[in-house]
Amino acid sequence: MSPSRSGHVLVQHSADVAVPFEIASDRMQRHLDLLLADVHHALEHGETIRTKLGARGGQLHIEKTVNMTIGTPLELTDRIVVPLWWEATGTQSLFPRMDADLILADREGFGSALTFRGQYSPPLGPIGELIDRLMLHRLADATGRQFVEAAAKALSTP
Repeated sequence: MSPSRSGHVLVQHSADVAVPFEIASDRMQRHLDLLLADVHHALEHGETIRTKLGARGGQLHIEKTVNMTIGTPLELTDRIVVPLWWEATGTQSLFPRMDADLILADREGFGSALTFRGQYSPPLGPIGELIDRLMLHRLADATGRQFVEAAAKALSTP
């Protein structure tokens, strides 16, 4: 993970999905249908979808409640791209918004791969960039890694 020229910090992680693409994509579609139904229901009632995201490492466990939005999946012959983003609840100015794609790809006879590809801009200007370089990018990186690993495990299991 490194800052790009635009000031965005990139986060990318991939995980194997232990089933063929056709099975994984069917499972992903079922999960998305259920999740999107919840999203639409919440929006109809003026609510948002909130979840807790964070990272675990040893005895350290950090998490933050975020509002998550899932965009319309783009289905191609060899992959599905799901746009998603989240932003912290409460003190949003202290936490960056993550813009990401979750990509399920066919590995042509070798199962499937799930990739989380996201970016964010550290808040608080130069001070926020320094804090991000010293510490917070590790949290964002671990969150992306654990998110994709959990999603890959869900797609690998009936």
